[in-house]
Amino acid sequence: MNDNENLNDDVPYIQIRTEKSKVIMGIVVLIIGILLFFVFKFKIIDDSITGEQLKSSMELFDIRSYWVKVRDVDEPDYRGVIIAPEINFRIRNIGKINLSYVRLIGVFRFLTGKRIGEGYKVALHKELKPGEESKVITLNPGFGYRAHSIKSFEEHPRSILGSFVEIFAQSKNSKMIFIKSFYISRRIKGERLKVKILGKEVK
Repeated sequence: MNDNENLNDDVPYIQIRTEKSKVIMGIVVLIIGILLFFVFKFKIIDDSITGEQLKSSMELFDIRSYWVKVRDVDEPDYRGVIIAPEINFRIRNIGKINLSYVRLIGVFRFLTGKRIGEGYKVALHKELKPGEESKVITLNPGFGYRAHSIKSFEEHPRSILGSFVEIFAQSKNSKMIFIKSFYISRRIKGERLKVKILGKEVK
């Protein structure tokens, strides 16, 4: 009887301890939920940006454009080089919010409208604060013209048709938005030729 009485005496203790564990677990879950709420609020909701805010905060400057050799072609029936249009620029934050992780897309086209290709870049891994300027950013589609040599392009510069690039940007939860368009110079980089920037926006 004493053994049974001792066993029965332990039951309320076990129940009380179980109830305490549930209460503690509930408090822990509640605290974690509150922390996640504030992280979501301050890091995602309050840190959001619209496409219009992104565009009004970005000033592209120090713009350079040219054609560059992207690779050699060594095929059984053809040997030569491929050159592609390229644009380099920097971003100045002229807005009131920090910019970070900006996804840039450059859509390269001939003046006829035919697409050459696209260049992608995720820039500003470190936040760019208002008034600050980024490092040089390069966009290149990786394809354009091919010829037997760079000299061939120099001898026949008119063979390179006029082209331009449309630059789009996106950051965080913003929509992809058009930023600006630039003509691409017909100069070939690295051939002791001064790069001439046309500086006109394509409308």
